[in-house]
Amino acid sequence: MARIAANGAVVADNGWWYWSGLKWSPLVTKPPEKAPGYYSRERLTLVTVVKGRKIGEMRNAGDELARIIAEKGSLAAAEAALASAASGDLPGSLRSAPAEESDVLDQLKRLGALRDSGVITTVEFEAKKAEFLRRL
Repeated sequence: MARIAANGAVVADNGWWYWSGLKWSPLVTKPPEKAPGYYSRERLTLVTVVKGRKIGEMRNAGDELARIIAEKGSLAAAEAALASAASGDLPGSLRSAPAEESDVLDQLKRLGALRDSGVITTVEFEAKKAEFLRRL
């Protein structure tokens, strides 16, 4: 059965493929297993896993997960990094939460600049942004 990774990517059971919204795409350069087939368990349960999600959203999450896997070396290491990002384990002053709305907007601007410059990943940005917005 397909599952949702920490960043929202839809991943096949074997951990080598993600659903791009239209087809299975590889998470690694040369996956040791073939993509799930048309009548596979992943494909048959896909409707319930992706219900209400946009194609671009799934594709972006899969691409980001593939990039993190290339950087970290494995799906397990990538998901550990995503979990760490979701728990707020980010560099510098971004760890302290802002108290007021104007502070939140300033922090989000700084956070966006860090993302745009490559200091933090999109996943880290989205995790911290969600945390900031929850505190409003």
